[in-house]
Amino acid sequence: LSAGAFGSPQLLELSGIGDPERLQRLGVPVMHALPAVGENLQDHFTLAMRWKVRNSTTFNQRTKGLRAALEGARYMLTRGGVLANPPALVTGFARVMPGVEAPDVQYQIVPLSFDNLRNGALDPFPGITVWVSVMRPESRGSAHAVSRDARVAPAILQNQLATEKDRRTIVGGLELARRIVDAPAFSHFRAEEMSPNAGHRTPDELLDLARRFGATSYHPVGTCRMGADERAVVDPRLRVSGVAGLRIADASIMPTIVTGNTNAAAIMIGEKAADLILADAA
Repeated sequence: LSAGAFGSPQLLELSGIGDPERLQRLGVPVMHALPAVGENLQDHFTLAMRWKVRNSTTFNQRTKGLRAALEGARYMLTRGGVLANPPALVTGFARVMPGVEAPDVQYQIVPLSFDNLRNGALDPFPGITVWVSVMRPESRGSAHAVSRDARVAPAILQNQLATEKDRRTIVGGLELARRIVDAPAFSHFRAEEMSPNAGHRTPDELLDLARRFGATSYHPVGTCRMGADERAVVDPRLRVSGVAGLRIADASIMPTIVTGNTNAAAIMIGEKAADLILADAA
């Protein structure tokens, strides 16, 4: 089974594998009791901060009007230009909480800024966006089936910023992002800080900003947790506990989220699953 951190627990529950009380409310016959199915959801909470820049041209201008057509032609002819760039040209990791052993915040800086993030409309002026993401969240959510119809989306509770540590981490990350952009090295290019982050200065104001404008990094994991305890959904060989012949091979098996993007880790989970299946079949 490889349907992701939302789809895999939903399909297990619709197949009768999950918390018995939840399955009974759905009207699904209980085939095997695994109360932890759909629990332990984790994601990288993120917030975008934007600045207007000067003395430079950003993707805001290079993807509009005649320039957009020229960039399209450039990519077709040379495979270069704006369309050949990755989503983030600069990324970095930092520790913002005292005493942490590994980075707890990731930064991704892109040479564009959004007037409206929901519809993808770029600002009419040069701008940059700094995405600030909490890497090692303590908060846990859930994803559960709400209908016996598999076409109905599961109920997803992200439950972001549920702990004091997560709240302090995002505030510290926003403060450090501002110090980075305010550094002298940026003075030639920095024009002004833009909304929604402009004007939010105190820790309480920054936390309110995060709560109102924060979002997912689209890195959901953990809802079919791997482990050797009674709350685990799969064992260390990715086998669904108590169910013969069924493995899960996606990011839902991660006990805790990785410190960074989940794509490579998800690929490795799939490759490891293939190795385990071949080994058992030998």
